Amino acid sequence: MKVITLIVYPKSTAEVKMTIHSFYKMMVLNTNTEFRILGAEEHCIGHPNLWTREFWQKIQYYLTKNKNTLDILSCCTADYGVEYLPPIKVHPWPTYWITRSYYEFTRQDLEGERHYYNKQSINQPISILYINMNRSPRSHRCYMLDTLKLRGMFDQGDISWKTLTDYKWKYWTEKVIDIDDFFEFHTGFYDQWRCPQVYGRSLIDLVSETTKNEIFITEKTCRPLFFKKPFISFGAKGFHQNLKKLGFELYDEIVDYSFDDAPSWAVRCNMIVKEIEKIGNRGNLTEERKKVIDKIEYNHRRFCEIATDRGLIPDFVFKDQRHDYLLSECVKDRVVSADIFQLTDMGRSLTADDFK
Repeated sequence: MKVITLIVYPKSTAEVKMTIHSFYKMMVLNTNTEFRILGAEEHCIGHPNLWTREFWQKIQYYLTKNKNTLDILSCCTADYGVEYLPPIKVHPWPTYWITRSYYEFTRQDLEGERHYYNKQSINQPISILYINMNRSPRSHRCYMLDTLKLRGMFDQGDISWKTLTDYKWKYWTEKVIDIDDFFEFHTGFYDQWRCPQVYGRSLIDLVSETTKNEIFITEKTCRPLFFKKPFISFGAKGFHQNLKKLGFELYDEIVDYSFDDAPSWAVRCNMIVKEIEKIGNRGNLTEERKKVIDKIEYNHRRFCEIATDRGLIPDFVFKDQRHDYLLSECVKDRVVSADIFQLTDMGRSLTADDFK
């Protein structure tokens, strides 16, 4: 059979909708064809704003009429109430960004510069409560910054904000904030896989995930898992419980995760900020980290295990060359040592004994 592939890199909902409808026209015009939609990087494949039930029915009709098939690769497992029937098959890969992040964090690029600078970034004493990194402005990220400002927590963290918006701010006067621009200046491009130079000095990575509506683990949450940092992710309801299902341990010695069950994203945000405030009020940030050091190390190892687990990758992925670079590097009998990025103290590696 002939194969026609759509690789999804949405810049906006409207753009994706237009691209998918163009792809649909190809389904109408072609026969005996295997169609593939590769969207492992994205959470929006199948979203009702893009794919109405009626649109699915049309796709179903023409696939069957023209003896075509459609395979969809997606990172998000949400089905939005749509019933996928043959010849449509969805292949969820919810751990895609774990494997991709593992690959990017461990590979040697630019003559080892990324590797070097990441190690330099994390090897710092803790001197500030949290870090919150934002490249693309989204409404829930705006709300997070406004809430931090409201509760007097804005200046207790390292915050980046790259783009001005038309959001109706209530408490924060919006401005562009660069944690550091060294990497963009030095390399000439934005490298999302490099840690900011100040990354290691904060206790908590306060992650504002890509979406507040679907459980979607991206490189934003993968960063603290790999680089051995406690974190709280502001994402969908049940986000942290989903991490537990993957085998990660929660830092409940220092974090109350009751916010994870809140059905409202705004309520979750307020509860998270209050939790950050409670952690800061305890005073000694280094002591707080000591309470969870064993879990930090365990989660790093579990992250590496998941990233290289062939059983977590859909068989369909091996049919297409799009992800061969990941499979050749990650899915084999190798796991980068959990000691590859060790926090250091006066030039020596720290061990669990240092925190007993």
